[in-house]
Amino acid sequence: MMGKDESVRLRRSSIVVVGSANVDLVVRTERHPAPGETLLGTQFSVHRGGKGANQAVAAARAGVSVVMIGRLGDDDYGSLLRAGLRFEGIDDRFVGTCRHDPTGVALITVVDSGENTIVVVPGANALLREVHIRDAAEADVFVDSAVVLAQLEVPLAAVRVAFEYGREHGARTILNAAPAMSVPLDVAILTDILIVNQHELQEMTGVSELNSALSAARAIYPCVIATLGAAGARMIADGIDTTIPGHKPLVVDTTGAGDAFCGVFAASLCSGMTLDTALRRANAAGALATTVSGAQPSAPSGTAVNAYLAKE
Repeated sequence: MMGKDESVRLRRSSIVVVGSANVDLVVRTERHPAPGETLLGTQFSVHRGGKGANQAVAAARAGVSVVMIGRLGDDDYGSLLRAGLRFEGIDDRFVGTCRHDPTGVALITVVDSGENTIVVVPGANALLREVHIRDAAEADVFVDSAVVLAQLEVPLAAVRVAFEYGREHGARTILNAAPAMSVPLDVAILTDILIVNQHELQEMTGVSELNSALSAARAIYPCVIATLGAAGARMIADGIDTTIPGHKPLVVDTTGAGDAFCGVFAASLCSGMTLDTALRRANAAGALATTVSGAQPSAPSGTAVNAYLAKE
């Protein structure tokens, strides 16, 4: 007979993503301009984006059920983003529409090497409030969640309340502390797993040397994962200190690689995989994402991640 704890574990099958949804306006050019310089671009494109939506899409393509909580503007960009969430099978009931603020926009410049610079104008994302999280909780969104995943492109107060509900219902809480900023203690102590790139880790800890920065973060967070770009990723937790090497795909655009990593990592945990297995799959997903232009278009399917890992 199945015990109560096992029954609850099997019932939990969804990820709640609390985060941003933006439209990405992407320009490709040979190199980044110097201050005051004008360059001719080679290509312009519009993509669905935003760290929250990107990670929700990556998780959904990995094969798990995803609910997103966020805000959009009442405009064409908002309609474009909502259609994208629905196309991916993501539950968008709690992605509200703001009548007086525009949908968030990211201005992205991608150079020939694949590296990018990004400026984000939050728009409606900045209006996500604790009450919106509570509305979702009253609809039992958190009851069946295995993971609550958040980033820092929405107000921290909303992230804190979402993590409180996640903890209350036994979900793992994952914070992708991006863009780089100091995380207040009331959010940090509710975070089970911190995911940051090396630059973000240095910014949030104020420590430049990697090992020392990891130690500083580990003093607060039970599990810390630092993504290291082409060098791979490192994870430190109780009894764990794992470094996995990077992959060397043909890089087209690094936009969204970190989001693919986070979404697939969360989906892997949601599917019952170990931290080590989730890290390996996330690392592969991040590498695959650099081979396609655009944040959401580059998020790989679970089948693609399996095939990529099978070649190792």
